[in-house]
Formats: sequence, structure tokens, C-alpha cells
Amino acid sequence: MLTGSAALGVSRVISLSVPFLTLPWTLGYLGEERFGIWMAVTSLITVLALAEGGVSNSLVTATSRAKARDSIVEIRQLAGASFALLVPVSVVMFVLAWVLVPMVSWKTLLNVKNEAAAGEVPDIVIILVAALSFGFVFNVTAKIRTGLQQIPQVSAWEIASTLSAVPALIAVMYLELGAQWLVAAMVATPVAIKGLHAACFLLKYDKYRPALRNLKLEHLQDLLKGGSMFFVVAMASAVAVSSDQLLIASFVSADAVAPYNVVYRIFALPFIMTSLVFSAQWPVYADAAARGDVDWVRRSFSKTLAMAVSVALMCSIGLSIFVDEIVYLWIGKSLQIPATLTLAMAVFSVLMVAEGACRFLMYSLDLRRELIVLSLLMMVVNLSLTVTLLRYMGSSGAIVATDVAYIACLLLPYGIILNRRLRSPRNSAVSGKSARLGMIESP
Repeated sequence: MLTGSAALGVSRVISLSVPFLTLPWTLGYLGEERFGIWMAVTSLITVLALAEGGVSNSLVTATSRAKARDSIVEIRQLAGASFALLVPVSVVMFVLAWVLVPMVSWKTLLNVKNEAAAGEVPDIVIILVAALSFGFVFNVTAKIRTGLQQIPQVSAWEIASTLSAVPALIAVMYLELGAQWLVAAMVATPVAIKGLHAACFLLKYDKYRPALRNLKLEHLQDLLKGGSMFFVVAMASAVAVSSDQLLIASFVSADAVAPYNVVYRIFALPFIMTSLVFSAQWPVYADAAARGDVDWVRRSFSKTLAMAVSVALMCSIGLSIFVDEIVYLWIGKSLQIPATLTLAMAVFSVLMVAEGACRFLMYSLDLRRELIVLSLLMMVVNLSLTVTLLRYMGSSGAIVATDVAYIACLLLPYGIILNRRLRSPRNSAVSGKSARLGMIESP
């Protein structure tokens, strides 16, 4: 257990560090407009990732339950059901991208000024869609192994796939290849390593290798049903938050995406630091709530929330004061960062941490309906405000809209719902200490 948690932690640190450290290289190599185009298109791809339907998260839980029953046959059936769901989705997505992408006027959509840069966009989009499509299929293996509690092995392959992008990126820059090749180095190389992982696993463990004869309709239905909540929450986040860069490119300019993306990554650091705690507490709170130890959940969550928000607040203040210096040291040059953008990002940094803590507790308490309704409400409000504020505030309007939507549609309702749910009478049949003995596995 300790080995698995440590391996997962190392994997996540590396997966977050590599993009953070390579950003100055890519920004310097591409320039602000080409880099902005890449980030804007990546936001669009994030929305397309919803086609996976939450099947992966559902597969982890289903595999864990099958393992607990020592049912190798069921695990093989779940693998077959996952492939049966995701392979057609991947093929259709790639074919549609191949046919439709060249028809889009990307210069107009992304407000691109440079003709050469506009001509590179279709290739970049197709590369990103291809990586996403193949990733859907290859990711099945990693999720099955996670459900089998083979965390160190999964983490080792994840680390290898993440690090593989670095030499590929260096080679592209050394050979002075185009933006398409740089994007391929950053996204296609890791996916290729994940494909190698899938092949090695299925060749070594043939007992988990799916076959058409093992396919059962009930497993298809279970995976789709289990993934529905994760799908809606991810969809709302992708449309409301991840699409900001695409909207900035469309309503402001592609050049404005680079400063926004850089500042966003800086102010996301508090959430990155605290999210590992939230995800680890998810199964612990679920176990305690199921045992009736609501008092312990309330006390523990209150302490965690207070600590996380305090850390986020102090970090945000420090980042706000020294943001220009941080950007210069990190990127190697100054960017024009509006003061309103810095302030709005600092507020969002704190809100993101608070929302993350509450959302994971909502997961623990299985408040699916509430999460789905509030996530959809936040998406509608955020998108509407973003389109309006971008016209008057520039790129800062996107994050201001997110701040308002998070407070009004998520945090305030979360507070009311969780206060009512955790106000239950003391009915601890099992002590808080016993509840905390449950297995911790990050989702």
C-alpha cells in the first residue's frame, strides 16, 4: 500500500513537472501566437475527451470489485466491454477529424494573424485528436491494472511515457522542425509508450486478454452508468473552464492566450499541491460515512478545508506579488500580464482549492444528482458570462466569469448541501479511528 501510494505520488509530480518545465522551451521556440494556437486547440481537444464518457473511472471501481471476488473471468469481460465501447468511439472520432478539420476556417475561428501559422493548425488538430483517440484505447490497460492494485507498475509506465516527451522535444528543436512536429513530440510520443504498455500487459497476462465471446451487455451498461457522474462533472469543467483559451483566441486574439495560460499554470500550483490530499481522503470519507461516523467526517473535513484554503490564500498572495518576477525567471522574458488577470487568478486559485475539497467530499457521500445539477448550472453561467466579459475586459474576463460562477453555482450550494448532510445526529457505530483504517487509493 505504502509503495503504491509513493509510486503514484512520484508519477503525478513528474507528470505535472515535465509540462511545467518544458513550457519555456515551447513558448520560446514557437512564439506567442503559435503557442497560443496550440493551447487554444488543446482546450478544444479537452472538450472532445468527454467522448470517453467516464468509462475509465468506472472501470477502476468495477475491476477492484471483481478482484475482491477473485473473478478473473469478470475482469476479462470488463476489459472486453471497455474496448467494445472505446474502440468505435476512437475510430469515429479520428475519421471525423480527418474529414472535417481541413474544412474549418481556423484563421477566422482562432483569430490568427500569421498565414503560415494558420496553415499549421489543421495538422496540429489532427495530431491531437489522433493522440486522444489512441489514448482512449491504450488507457484501458492502465485502468485495469489500477483496479488490480498494480499501482507501482502503472506509475512506472506513466513516468516513462511522460519523460519520453523530453528527448522528442529536444530532437524537434535541434532539427528546427515545424510546430506540428513539436506538438507530435509532446503528445504523440507519450501515447506511443502507453500503447507499448498495453501490448506488454496483454501479452504477459493472457488471462486478462478480452475476447468477443466474453462480451456481456450488462458490463457495457454498468460501465456507462458508473461513468455518468464523472462524465457530467468533466464536461462542465471542460466547457466552462478549459474552453477559456479557445474563447480568448476567438474573441480577443491568439496572442492573448499565452499570458493567460502561463498565469493560469502558476496559480494552479496550490490546487496541485492540495489535490493529492483530497483524492486520498475520498475513499476514507466514503468508508466512514457508510459506517455512520458522520461526526468524524465533519471534523476531519473542516480541518482539511481550513488548512487547504489557508495554504492557497498565502500562496496566492505571494504569487500575486511576485508574478512578474516568476514569469521572467520561468519563461526567460516578460509577458504583458494585466493586473486584473493577476487578481482574478489569485481569487480563482483559492476558489479552486475550496471547490476541489468540497467536490471530493460530495463524491464520498455519493451525492450524484446534486453534483450533476450544480455542474451543469455552473457551465451555463460561466460560459454566458465569459462570452460577455471577454468583450469588455479582454482575457481577464474569462477568469472573472469563472470566479463568479464558482462562488454562485458551486461553493455556496456545496456549503448548504454539505452542512445539511453532515448535521446528522451522532450515530457512530464505529470509531473514527476504525473508519480511517480503510484502504486509501487515489482515484
